[in-house]
Amino acid sequence: MKALGIISVIAIVGIIVWVTFGGQEQPISDTPEPVAEVKTPAEVEIEAAQEEVEVDVEEAAQETSDALDTLEEKANEAVQGAEEKVNEAVESALENVNEAVEDATDNVESAVADALGSEEVQAETMGSLSEALTVEGFDADELRQAVAESDLGIAQSQMAERLITQAVENPDITEVVVEQLRDLLGPE
Repeated sequence: MKALGIISVIAIVGIIVWVTFGGQEQPISDTPEPVAEVKTPAEVEIEAAQEEVEVDVEEAAQETSDALDTLEEKANEAVQGAEEKVNEAVESALENVNEAVEDATDNVESAVADALGSEEVQAETMGSLSEALTVEGFDADELRQAVAESDLGIAQSQMAERLITQAVENPDITEVVVEQLRDLLGPE
């Protein structure tokens, strides 16, 4: 009986286990649980050196990046400074050119005005000289002024003066004097 009591207890314990775990077996893992890795002092030193090199590389990369940023900034400033100087030089050159053009224009306008004025005076003089070199419009003063302003030589100027004086003193020879003065002074 004792044996029956022990078997009954074992059966009851088996049923309880069976019900509790649902009749399933616990899977057994084929992979062993990782064991904490033990490193040698040489491996620790290598890892520390690698970490130190990585930090140094990162610091050097950051310093290089900062230096490149600074260099780029200074290059941009230099380019801007050069652009400003070129713009100032161009503006100054344009101002000088504009002033030179204005001066040249003023000089041309003045020269044209002088030339037109001279032509008008010359035309008036030629008109009055042409009239003075006629028998009807003979004007001794006008003829003397024309002789003085002409490019006649001394001998020709003196001869023209004598002819004018003779025509004033003797109006009958005015026609002959006018023809000779026309030859000397040149207007037709």
